[in-house]
Amino acid sequence: WLDNGNFTFLGYREYDLITENGEDVLRVSEDKGLGLLSRASSAGRVQHLTSAGRAKAREKRALVITKANSRSTVHRAAYLDYIGIK
Repeated sequence: WLDNGNFTFLGYREYDLITENGEDVLRVSEDKGLGLLSRASSAGRVQHLTSAGRAKAREKRALVITKANSRSTVHRAAYLDYIGIK
């Protein structure tokens, strides 16, 4: 579906996986976002991970393709596709 022209790029954001108080968390990288995810106000913010999220962040697989838990506000109200590259 990506190579058939059926993909609309809505945003990009870069995170750093860090350990804070003995817990793996994602910190939003400053000035590393585009499109819907470019808001500078979130820079430095920390996102806590679930136990499944911590395991996924530490596994060796570099590419993650899944559905996000939010719906698109562009084209149609379907769940967004999430493509992560570690």
